[in-house]
Amino acid sequence: MVPDLPLLRMAYLIEHDFAQFYETAAAKAEGEAKKVLTMLAQWERDREELFRKYHDQAFQEYAGMPWGG
Repeated sequence: MVPDLPLLRMAYLIEHDFAQFYETAAAKAEGEAKKVLTMLAQWERDREELFRKYHDQAFQEYAGMPWGG
């Protein structure tokens, strides 16, 4: 489980970065492009939340192990 922590953290940070990228691009776009970029940003935010949830859950389990995490 311990090796999963940095991977899960990296996963949610990647999703976070892409969400910011799409949000920035959407702010500069118009019409259909803005709509698509906004949709992609939300998709990335949803994945960011999912990976953060998995990371936090794994971290709590690891921290509660008898050897002190």
